[in-house]
Amino acid sequence: FSSGRIDNFWTILERKTRISTELKDLLTKILTPFESERLTLNEIMNHPWMIEPCISSEQFYYEVNE
Repeated sequence: FSSGRIDNFWTILERKTRISTELKDLLTKILTPFESERLTLNEIMNHPWMIEPCISSEQFYYEVNE
């Protein structure tokens, strides 16, 4: 992926849904095309977005579809 394609991905995604800054950070670090910059499984599991309290499925539906 080029930087422009990644930026385009976020632009499209943000038009369709609201995502938190933490989730965007996590996904960016997982999906980076540079292997040396990708998060390890341990880093993923300890990312702030992964350790935040979970929300109910009803709250998630509301957040995504608002």
